[in-house]
Amino acid sequence: IMQLAANGSLSSFIDKIRNKEITYTNTQLQIILIGVARAMKYLHDRNFIHRDLKPGNVLLDEHFYPLVTDFGYTKYFETGKSVSQRETVGTLPYMAPELLRNKPHNRKVDVYSFGILMFEILTQDIPYKEYDPIDIIIKVTTNNLRPTSKKEIKDSLRNLMYDCLLDNYNDRPTFT
Repeated sequence: IMQLAANGSLSSFIDKIRNKEITYTNTQLQIILIGVARAMKYLHDRNFIHRDLKPGNVLLDEHFYPLVTDFGYTKYFETGKSVSQRETVGTLPYMAPELLRNKPHNRKVDVYSFGILMFEILTQDIPYKEYDPIDIIIKVTTNNLRPTSKKEIKDSLRNLMYDCLLDNYNDRPTFT
C-alpha cells in the first residue's frame, strides 16, 4: 500500500507537456528534481542502488512531490566497497556506460540515470530518439554520446546534468 499519486507517473506528466495538454511551472520541475535527488540520497545512504531510475518509475502526488517506485532491480551494496556489482540491468537509455559495458558498477549508475531524467524534465525531449538500441549502446560506450537539445537550459542545471552523465563514474557527483 502506498499513497495516491494523483498526478500519475513522471513519464505521463512529461508526455502531457510534450503534447501541450498541460502547462507547468519551473517550481513544479524543481520540486520533482529535488525530490527525486533526495529520494535517491535516502536509498544510497542506506546502501541501496536502484538501478532502474527513469520517469516511468517516478510517481507524482497532488503537489508534484515525487515517489520513486519499482525496486525490482534494487541491490544492496556492501559499505566500504567502491565497486561491488556486475549484473547488467536497467532500461535504455538510462543505463550508465559501465552497465552497458558489463563492467562493475556502484551507486553512481543511479546518478547517471538521474542525469538522463533531468534531461527529459528540463527539455521534454526524448533522449536518443534518433538512434536504435544497438546504436545507443555503441555510441554511449565508445563515442561518449549524450543526449542533446536545442532548448535553452539554465547553465547551472545544464552543467549539473552533464556532470551526472560523465563517462567515469568517479567524476559524477553524489546525490548529496
